[in-house]
Amino acid sequence: MKQYNLRLASSTEDINAVRSIRQQVFIDEQGVDESLEWTDQDADYIYVLAQDEDQAPIGTGRVLVQSGVATIGRMAVLPHWRSLGIGSAILSRLIEIAKTYEAETFVLSAQVQAIGFYQSHDFVASGEVYLDAGIEHRKMTRR
Repeated sequence: MKQYNLRLASSTEDINAVRSIRQQVFIDEQGVDESLEWTDQDADYIYVLAQDEDQAPIGTGRVLVQSGVATIGRMAVLPHWRSLGIGSAILSRLIEIAKTYEAETFVLSAQVQAIGFYQSHDFVASGEVYLDAGIEHRKMTRR
């Protein structure tokens, strides 16, 4: 089994690693327009970074807690590291972090193809399917 570690992204080098993963997954792989991927709000979030045993970045996710609501997003794992539990580990860590900020509700915008993944972590889909960066999404919530 492939080894990896998970930690908070805190240094400039860590944030660059997070950006690299997002670039590879959202912009290069999924075709998201660069102007939609990078926003002024990026700096407000707490990021988790997954790295392989050589410290190469392999996955990331982020959370922002406001008024008891944790917004989780930009969950991404590089292709050859998928289906190994890394996404689940990232999501669990983001939820743990949010709870330390007294979050009681967790929300995210899930790509339709990932709804089953989030349902397996007790998120419930609601509302209609909508396009975000040209990709079908649904709102999901966990209380």
